[in-house]
Amino acid sequence: MIRTDLSYYRGKAIEAAGYTTSSYGTPDTAIRDYLFDLSFLGGIVFWDRDEQAFFIEGALHGYLHRRHELRWKLKQILEAAGAPDPQVVTERWMRKYNVSGQSPESVARQGGEPFATLLQRIENLRRMANARYESYVVDDLCGLSLRTLRDTRLREQEEREAKRLKELADAAAARREYLERDARQDLGDEASEWLRSPSPDHMKTILEWAGVNDAQLQVAERQLGEAIRNRKARLAAAEAIRGYQQQLEVKVRAAIADRQRAELFLEAWRSTCDSPAALNAILAKLPKRR
Repeated sequence: MIRTDLSYYRGKAIEAAGYTTSSYGTPDTAIRDYLFDLSFLGGIVFWDRDEQAFFIEGALHGYLHRRHELRWKLKQILEAAGAPDPQVVTERWMRKYNVSGQSPESVARQGGEPFATLLQRIENLRRMANARYESYVVDDLCGLSLRTLRDTRLREQEEREAKRLKELADAAAARREYLERDARQDLGDEASEWLRSPSPDHMKTILEWAGVNDAQLQVAERQLGEAIRNRKARLAAAEAIRGYQQQLEVKVRAAIADRQRAELFLEAWRSTCDSPAALNAILAKLPKRR
């Protein structure tokens, strides 16, 4: 028992009364005296006069540090898993779990590669326990009752993957819809055939290929633009040819009074009337009026 009421008396007077400083001083004094006693015995604690501080023997300090690190990480895992009595489980695991014929307590005491390996296994579990926003699942549970935690992380991983795949599918569908809308708007009745045309790599249709990513959609849009320009050019050329052929029909019917003869002439030459030069050449063949 620490007697704080005697702390104002001189040490010799207290000792004469049968007390020691460790029994009547402050808690700090009691601890300090205990450490001085340990340093006097040697082997565990020593007093450094230069630093004016107590130091723990190196091997013991390493063991205590390793033991603390192992227990601290294990406690985090158990708390994340919602395990009852993490402290009790930790103590039992440190004594009972078999690590190649040794307990974790013994492995922590020895250190070296076996401890580093065990600590990494525990660190993997800690990462899984805290992996709420990443996909990380391990099978090695180190003898701990973490099956529920592992199943939860697996389910979360599957849900994230399903969400990712849905987002990819939605994005692909949106790209295809974008390309198809533009094609049907500007290619008209040619749109379906163009959308079924081969992709640049000849592995898919241009529509399916464009849905893969934005870069491929841009390439497909450029190809669509070229197809639209070609279609406009074809339509303009066809319209011009119809105009030449209409001029031909008017001229022929005016030059040939006989309806049947006029039809025969048009049937013979209409298909070749595809330019101003062709129109003039055909008109030159008409009979001259007397």
